[in-house]
Amino acid sequence: MPKCQTCGETWNWKESYFYEHGKPCPYCGTKQYADRQSRNMQMMLLLLITLPVLLPAFLDLSLPVTFSALLGAFLLCSAVYPFLLRLSNKEEGTER
Repeated sequence: MPKCQTCGETWNWKESYFYEHGKPCPYCGTKQYADRQSRNMQMMLLLLITLPVLLPAFLDLSLPVTFSALLGAFLLCSAVYPFLLRLSNKEEGTER
């Protein structure tokens, strides 16, 4: 679970799951940002969620099987994301 980089308090699952960019820590109020590695993992999870949509193009799958795979991927990624989130005091990698 993510830990605030200012106060060191560990966020609970609900606070982590409903994370938005630059969310203040519920314990100390300091803005916390997802670090670069967490954002990369989020992108990988989004790709994993959309993968079942492509399965019927390569495999002969029925619509219920495809929908079940899509739902399963979404639930799995949703449950895992709060455990992969890492926080930072500053916004990383937004400069161009």
